[in-house]
Amino acid sequence: MRILVLSLPRTGSTSFSKKLAEEQLLSFVFEPFAPMASKFNKLKNFDTDYTKDNVIVKTLINDEFDVDWYVNFSSQFDKTYLLSRKNINACIESWAFLNYKRNETPGFDFETEYFWEKTPNYDESYDQILRWENKLKVIASRLDQKIMYYEDIFGYNNNTLRKGDRKHNNKLL
Repeated sequence: MRILVLSLPRTGSTSFSKKLAEEQLLSFVFEPFAPMASKFNKLKNFDTDYTKDNVIVKTLINDEFDVDWYVNFSSQFDKTYLLSRKNINACIESWAFLNYKRNETPGFDFETEYFWEKTPNYDESYDQILRWENKLKVIASRLDQKIMYYEDIFGYNNNTLRKGDRKHNNKLL
């Protein structure tokens, strides 16, 4: 069995993919096309070979690959899940905050708990997420597939990383 999870960032795709890998007894490959993916996968004890069988591959929509690439890549899998968020603003905020804090706070990564505050890169992140959301919709149309949403998987009130909308609490960083 080969499963692809293709998503916007900050949509719960890692948690979803890990759970699915565990339930299906599949190895998990985390974002094989991301910078330093091989190193990260080794650190987190994930697989690095996205070409083998019995694997779930989680990757993000980005600007590096076009719609045709994603559609062709998905054809190598038995099942593809597409993930986004109904609350696209929450996705934008989380993406902006993550990218800003990664550069400002040693050790801050996608699993670090935090309190959201607007960051200087918000407008750039806004443009990215909207562009990638449109790309995901085109991919969904080309694959004749529905997009799954964070809120439907995890619930509207479950925000496992973003713990509030107040100034950050150093205890969480």
